[in-house]
Amino acid sequence: MASNRSKYRPAELPPISRTLGKTSRIKREHAGLNREDFAKLAGLSTSGLHRVEDMETMPSVLTQEKICAGFGIPLMELIAETDRRSRA
Repeated sequence: MASNRSKYRPAELPPISRTLGKTSRIKREHAGLNREDFAKLAGLSTSGLHRVEDMETMPSVLTQEKICAGFGIPLMELIAETDRRSRA
């Protein structure tokens, strides 16, 4: 069965989406978690997390909420950190 998901090249994603993937990866690595363990913690598939972190997809709000739940932070905190990174 064909997937309806669009695959983006990083340059095609909005800047906030590109930086969100990087921010998520940095936070996960600082927490000492591999992708598989964090994906389980966040309620995501490993491949879904991979696509977000490698900037292959623009994450939905639900996916962003799940990532935040995995970190135990509110979505606005992740967005603020992502915004700071995108301006650096």
